[in-house]
Order: sequence, then C-alpha cells, then structure tokens
Amino acid sequence: MNDLETIENYFAGQLPDVEKTRFEQQIVADPDLAEAVSFYVQAKQMARSEALDQRKTEWAALRQQEAQASRRVWMPIAYAAAACVLLVLGFFLFWPQPSTKQLANQYIQDHLTTLSVTMGSQPDSLQLASQAYNEGQFDAAEAIVLAKLTRDSTNSDFLKIAGLVSLRQGNYDQAIVQFHRLGQRTELRANPGLFYEALAYLKRSQPTDKVTARQLLQTVIDQNLEGRKGAKELIEKL
Repeated sequence: MNDLETIENYFAGQLPDVEKTRFEQQIVADPDLAEAVSFYVQAKQMARSEALDQRKTEWAALRQQEAQASRRVWMPIAYAAAACVLLVLGFFLFWPQPSTKQLANQYIQDHLTTLSVTMGSQPDSLQLASQAYNEGQFDAAEAIVLAKLTRDSTNSDFLKIAGLVSLRQGNYDQAIVQFHRLGQRTELRANPGLFYEALAYLKRSQPTDKVTARQLLQTVIDQNLEGRKGAKELIEKL
C-alpha cells in the first residue's frame, strides 16, 4: 500500500486500529510522510473550498432565479398590499376627525339636554329651573338659578344648572367659572364639576383649552369622580 492510499484510508477511517496506530507513529518519525499528509490535507481543504465556492455560486444563481420568479408572482400582491396599507393610513391621516367642540357637542347632546325633574304639587325653584332648562327656556332657567344663588352662592344644584345654562347658551367663560366653583366643593359625594368644566373648555376651544380639558378629564379618571366614564370616552378621542 503506497503512502497516498494509506493516507486516504486513514482519513476515511478504513485502517484497522493496529495500522492506524502505526501510521500515526510513522507521521511523527518520518518528516517526508508528515509532509505528504500535510499536502494531502491542504489539497483536500482547497478542493473542498473550491467545490464549496462553486456550490455557493450555483446556489446564488438558483436563489436569484427563484427570487425573480417569486417577484414576478408576488409583485402584484405586494402592490395590492401596499395600496391597502396606504388606504388605511390615508383614512386615519386625511379623513376628517371630529374637533374638540364637536366631541363636546355630541356628549352634551347625548347626555346633558335633559335634567331629572320630579314635580310635586308645589314645585320649588330647583324643579322649575330644571323644567325650564329641559324645555330650552334658558333665559327663564338662568333667572331662577341666579336669583337663588344670590341668596345661597354655595348651592351645588343651582351652580350645576347655572353652568349648564351658560354652556348651552355659549357663555363658555361664565360656564368655566361656575363649574370650577362647583368642582371646588370636595365635600360633595357626587360632583360633576371638573368634568363639566372640561366640557366647557372643549366647547370654548381656545389655543390652550384642549390641554386644560385633557388635564381635567385625566383628574376625573384618576380620582374616580363623577363623569369618569364620559371622561374616558372623550380623552380617547382627543
């Protein structure tokens, strides 16, 4: 058996254990054999590298062909998907969003156009003011509540109606003051003052009013005050 055949059999694992041990001892003792083994290993590595490079080239060409074919198939789908994304983005970016005033208007229309009234045989000032408010007679409602507040400026029920009347009439500065006064009544078990004040800011819509309204709404949410549900609905849309 010549050296090349022995070397090949050694690296192929085909030598018996005895011959394998002897061959390894010869490599250590024989410089020529050691050089031959080194050359064999280098040649194998070079051949493997060249073969690998060739294979890589073939794989790259194949992947390019597959990519081109896939691109031809998927390009229309990709364009369609991109168009859908652009449509969705366009909807959110360019579709008219409700203004803060519109959001407040909608809430007022849905929740604050009618006050609870229980009329007795002898209706009191609160019942009369509430009835006038419900019927859209804001001047009459305002006259009643202001007359009452001149005698009792801390009456929370009349402060509430006074603020709502001002809000419905477009007197937003006055509504803000009245709702703020109501909101300061921290001893009340249920107090919508801060929430209504936020609505008044949204309706007024001056440059910093949206920020102020958001802060008030967040306070209502954080402190679990009356109007918390409405505050959460509004703040999500601001």
